[in-house]
Amino acid sequence: MPWHSCVVVTADGQFHTCHANDFRSLNSYELILKDGKPYCLREKHSLFNWPAHIQIYHEYGGQVIVVNTSTDETKRTLSKDERLKVAELGIAFGGVRVDGFKL
Repeated sequence: MPWHSCVVVTADGQFHTCHANDFRSLNSYELILKDGKPYCLREKHSLFNWPAHIQIYHEYGGQVIVVNTSTDETKRTLSKDERLKVAELGIAFGGVRVDGFKL
């Protein structure tokens, strides 16, 4: 039934639609919420491990959005390692948008 389906996002940039129960019990996927509601299941991977004030979202078409939600000016820049992760996300997903950071 369609209301039991979910979108599954993998670290290599693939999107799949699958029956939610096939993935909920797997420890290699995590539930991603958007606006407090279930949005998708995403593969657990180091590319998606960011500080709590940085959120990763997925758009239709495959683009990744990296959003800084902090109001603390000292947390508004990307470290060298974080810039590398942004580049890796862009390669894997074919595009990345970064919001809320100072250049």
